Parts: sequence; C-alpha cells; structure tokens
Amino acid sequence: SERLKIEEEFITHTSEVVERGGVVLVPAFGVGRSQEVLLILEAHHFQHPVFVDGMALKAIEIMKKHEGSLRDPDLFMRAIRNADWIEKWQDRRKAVKTPSVIVSPAGMLKGGAAIFYTESIADKKQNAIFLVSYQVPGTPGRVLLEKKKFTLRGKVRDVAADVGRYDFSSHCGRNELM
Repeated sequence: SERLKIEEEFITHTSEVVERGGVVLVPAFGVGRSQEVLLILEAHHFQHPVFVDGMALKAIEIMKKHEGSLRDPDLFMRAIRNADWIEKWQDRRKAVKTPSVIVSPAGMLKGGAAIFYTESIADKKQNAIFLVSYQVPGTPGRVLLEKKKFTLRGKVRDVAADVGRYDFSSHCGRNELM
C-alpha cells in the first residue's frame, strides 16, 4: 500500500542518517502523531536509539491507562518501553549528541522542545529533520520545508541538515472529504 511505502522510505532514510552518526529530529504533534511515529519505528524493528519528549509523554501516560482502546496494545507497550523518555535538560543535551531519532512536539516547530533540538542539530549536514505532519503556510515548519531556513531569536539561519517530509496524514484529502 501507499502508506507502507511511505513508512518504509521513512525507516530507510532515518536509518541511513543514524548510521552515518547523525540525529534525526521528528517534530510531531504530542497527541497521536508522536505515538504513531514510535509505533512505526517499532513495527519496522528500528535498531537505533529513539528518544521521546514533551507533551508526547503525557499523552503516552494517558494511553497506557486505556490499553483496551488501542488497536495493537502489545506493539504500543513495546514501542514505549524501547524509547528513552526525556525528562530533563540533561537528557536533551545527551540526546542531541547521540546518533538517534528524537520525536518531539511541536509538530510545526512553533514551540516546545523541538525548537531546542532544531537549534542543536540544524547546522550539521549529517543530521536530518523529518516532518511528519501537515505544515500550515507561514509556520516555521513550512518555511523550513520550502526554504531550508529557520528563524531563531529573530535571526534567519540556513539549515545544513537534511530536511524531508513524510505524509503520515491522519485524514483523507479534500476530494475524499467532499
């Protein structure tokens, strides 16, 4: 299926970056998309460190209490057991120095810990930022995607890291909605 193809491309490219010593930042919405990315990594037997941060952790705690409403509770429990939970600044600083995947809100890079990660990894070619959610025009995520630039503290910076987009959109397109 189209979806499986996108997942496989995502896993392949993510593995390539980590194997060359890079860090992959996956800015993702804290509720739903972050957990989905963790499940994709687990389902495809991703063999490298995975960190998860921010609001995503609060959502995971709630989901753990409602396993019965999950499609695949076993996969979910494996995915969250195999991920390193980031709880303090020290963990963030360690994560950006570890060849790994970091899943962190905000999904459009408008705030959250993803800003710190972007700042830390954007200027190195071996790193990557893979966007997995729709990017509203004008948001930092959209600007990154279209221009490979990121504004930090009012200063526009070029991004050397690889920038990619994987459409794990959670709803159908305009035509299907109509």
